[in-house]
Amino acid sequence: MNIDTLPVIDHHCHPFPTNRIPDEWERMWSITLNKIPLEDIRNSTFFQMSIEEMRKYHKIEPGASYKEIMSKIKELYLNDPQGYTAKLWKDANIKMIIADIGSPVTNKRLTKDEIDEFNFINSSIIVERVNRIERVTDDLLEEELSFNEFAQRFIKDTEKMILDQNLIALKSIIAYKTGLGIKPLSDSDVRKGYYAYLANKSDVEAEKVIRDYTFLVGAQIASEHDIPLQVHTGAGDSPLSNMIINNPLLMFDAINDERCKNTRIVMVHSGYPNVEYAAYLAGHYQNLYLDVSSMCPYFGHAIDGKLRSIFELAPFSKVLYGSDGAGIPNLFWFSAKYFKRVLAKTLNNFVAEGVLTEEYSMKAASMVLSENTKRIYNIESV
Repeated sequence: MNIDTLPVIDHHCHPFPTNRIPDEWERMWSITLNKIPLEDIRNSTFFQMSIEEMRKYHKIEPGASYKEIMSKIKELYLNDPQGYTAKLWKDANIKMIIADIGSPVTNKRLTKDEIDEFNFINSSIIVERVNRIERVTDDLLEEELSFNEFAQRFIKDTEKMILDQNLIALKSIIAYKTGLGIKPLSDSDVRKGYYAYLANKSDVEAEKVIRDYTFLVGAQIASEHDIPLQVHTGAGDSPLSNMIINNPLLMFDAINDERCKNTRIVMVHSGYPNVEYAAYLAGHYQNLYLDVSSMCPYFGHAIDGKLRSIFELAPFSKVLYGSDGAGIPNLFWFSAKYFKRVLAKTLNNFVAEGVLTEEYSMKAASMVLSENTKRIYNIESV
């Protein structure tokens, strides 16, 4: 089964401003914020796999050093970011990217000029946007409003963000802030926690009360606007990502809360490495979905083993392709190319084992690569 020609929607990725490319380009091959040795990055499977793929794409002689390959990429991309990116998208048949314009996880927010540049570079395809409810929460907490004002403004400002920025989804990075163990509380308890936090902004328990509250209200707003809510689960940017509190199973109370039951919730990164847990939830709750971003490509060959585990319980209609790409377009491109290879291998094995028919396998591949995203996000034209 050959799925190379199937169109791709990158369900979850990030803008890549040219002015934010690090001097040490290798650092774009790692999502940690810790300054780990470059030698370790170069010796990762992800770096070795993707560099070799780029060597082949650019028809560079076998045996070329990574420095030679990197030099070629730098020259081609920086001389013509728009043209070079368009060629990569065409080669991987990437038709649309859905970008988190609330990036990055630190507070070095994207500027209007950076977002405008991103749109220009990607003018050969469709670019859609999501933004984070935490951006609204953080801004309002700075104002130290009364709780009533905070609650009203959160709804108003979140809805304004959706409309003004033409968002097709909201996103939450509560996993980075206070974790996925979201607890529904009474209005009086939320009010108490809110004022406790204003009195002491190092009070983590009080902050959690506010974060949990805005997550649940944000989920309800997403439902009312008929857009999904992306939720970061699992691995992320160390040391800001505490894996102990990022397990998708911790969302049990939240996903059973009335404010979430009608919200299409996408577990971004499938809770990696706990992908079986995310797949379990997607298989048991009609409004829960997952994507494969970050584990493909940032965790090397992880998707090769994890994809089969995901399909143990998650229906093919609940799994979305995404890259979590950032930095330079080559990483998005490699992710799409490699994922197609692994998806085809996995489905071909299912056919050989009598698990699926070949006809259904092609349908499943199309669903994962683009059709599920179109359906869940109400996207008509790609």
